[in-house]
Amino acid sequence: MLNDIKALNTHSLLEFLNKHNERLHLDNEDFDILKNNKISGANFLLLKSKDLNNAGLKIGPVVSLRQFIKDINSGKIHYRYLIF
Repeated sequence: MLNDIKALNTHSLLEFLNKHNERLHLDNEDFDILKNNKISGANFLLLKSKDLNNAGLKIGPVVSLRQFIKDINSGKIHYRYLIF
């Protein structure tokens, strides 16, 4: 699972996050920030709250994304629940 996410380019990562947006509650501005910062799947899994704040995301999206990243990295979200 982690390797599948690591392999995503920026465009594919944004599509992946959009498929999970019911959980993440990101808006177009949030997606634009991720796109403009050229976040790929490999980068995404390493992001810390400080990185997301520095990129320009607001507190709400930062918390949602950090929890999502943490759940993916820890295996808390089973692969079959991730939509690619």
